[in-house]
Amino acid sequence: MVNPPLEPLEYTIGRAMGRGLLIIVGLYLLATALEGWSVGNAIYNAKTNPFAGMASAIAGREATEHFAISQMQVPPIVTVSPTFWLALRLTE
Repeated sequence: MVNPPLEPLEYTIGRAMGRGLLIIVGLYLLATALEGWSVGNAIYNAKTNPFAGMASAIAGREATEHFAISQMQVPPIVTVSPTFWLALRLTE
């Protein structure tokens, strides 16, 4: 039985680093989506109060979102993610 030739070590290391990078990016997108859902859920629950709902309607969606983000102290590295805003807008 003949063994197939081995791949050079550079290819193996490069492939492993690529997979690791993809895993890190995927986890980042998942974590920011969960944070967006959390902020959106908090806004939704706050709007059940009639006074908060009226204030939110007067201020507008963007102002309400930025107020909630600042109150929940969401780090800027989270708010730059598109999945954060997607989850936030879909949850509201």
